[in-house]
Amino acid sequence: MLTSSTIGAWGIWKDYAFVWAVLLGVVQIIDAAKDYIPQIKHRRDANACVMALENLFIDARFEWHSVPMGKFSAD
Repeated sequence: MLTSSTIGAWGIWKDYAFVWAVLLGVVQIIDAAKDYIPQIKHRRDANACVMALENLFIDARFEWHSVPMGKFSAD
């Protein structure tokens, strides 16, 4: 999003071309390095953990209805 707006602004305000070039470069560097930034990796790992727990809870809800119906033995 910032990249396309940066290019558009660069064409309009040529007096500040250096500022827009720096912004464009910073955005490109961040985009290339986002897999190596720890916060993004932690967020991705946390999201995977939440999804795994969500699937576990969904399975537990489906099995919970089988308990009162007597489909599971005491074993």
